[in-house]
Amino acid sequence: MPTQEVKRTYEAMFLIDSAVATAEMDTVNKTIDTIFERAKADVISCRKWDERRLAYPINKAKRGTYILSYFKALPEVISDLERDVRLNENILRVIVLNAEKRTDVEIQAQTPMEIAEAASDNSEEVAVVKTVDSAALVGSVKTATEVAKEVSVVVKSEAVATDEAATEVATDGEVTEATEDAAE
Repeated sequence: MPTQEVKRTYEAMFLIDSAVATAEMDTVNKTIDTIFERAKADVISCRKWDERRLAYPINKAKRGTYILSYFKALPEVISDLERDVRLNENILRVIVLNAEKRTDVEIQAQTPMEIAEAASDNSEEVAVVKTVDSAALVGSVKTATEVAKEVSVVVKSEAVATDEAATEVATDGEVTEATEDAAE
């Protein structure tokens, strides 16, 4: 009985020179698609992650555009995929990680660039999400509406605390009035 190889889920972060990404994004996307085709990988997601200043110049590039991809491939083709990237002029670097433990929600989560673009649309919900500390959202996936409700509760509780009457904030987020005697 022949052994059947199982494709595993991987995460790849490609680093592209920002000047090349801006001028020739279609070419960059075709290059990445070709690399995945050569590796016989099934692409789950491939999106622009963010554009950032590099810590040090790479091939004279000072800014880089990151492209985040999730794909399924056989483990033995990963080294070939990385070699194809090293031979390519358009891609500065790549890192490939095992993403077997990532959930579909994590894979489809918004990238920093998508959040920034949505915020530029002046959407009230997205603006609230942008103001919330991202460390508070680590480990949980919440919709913009849920975050807005939590922020609203925090703002309300701070406003009530500054009133003359003492307040208590229950653990479930409800704000209740307390008498001055109970506060003392």
